[in-house]
Amino acid sequence: MSNKEWKFDLSKQRVENLHPPLGFKANVGDVSLKVDRRQGLTSKELEVLTTKSWQVAKSPFQSIFMTLFMFWMSGSSVSIWTLMITISFLFSPVSQLFNVSTVFEPYEGKIPLFLQKACYIGLYLFVLACALYKFSIMGVIPDKAIDWQYMVGQQKFHNVAYGLF
Repeated sequence: MSNKEWKFDLSKQRVENLHPPLGFKANVGDVSLKVDRRQGLTSKELEVLTTKSWQVAKSPFQSIFMTLFMFWMSGSSVSIWTLMITISFLFSPVSQLFNVSTVFEPYEGKIPLFLQKACYIGLYLFVLACALYKFSIMGVIPDKAIDWQYMVGQQKFHNVAYGLF
């Protein structure tokens, strides 16, 4: 083996026929970056922030079908398993609705978030409505007329009939 050291001196030679790698833009004018003067963000950063905020807003949609499947699998009878599943799916949306501002806190002030927040709240309200419907089917929520019968006053009969026998 020889004891030659490898040394690269790229300042001496210039390779003119070297092709650029895939995805490389040779001209700076090909890359468009527009700076938003309010926050100092480029258009690419705004696009990434908008995409990420929409992913957060649509995150409840990913669990809706699993929630509906769990509702169907738990049945409509009143048991401890069914009540635990339904109460879990009742309190989860309620706690998420109270935490909307903390969920969107990384994007607050950088991009407008009204539509993202409305989508997020709407999806969790749908899950909440499904849980309330499940309670209604189970008979836990008083939503039928017979459930409120105790509040209706009883009739007093004025006519009394007596028999001979």
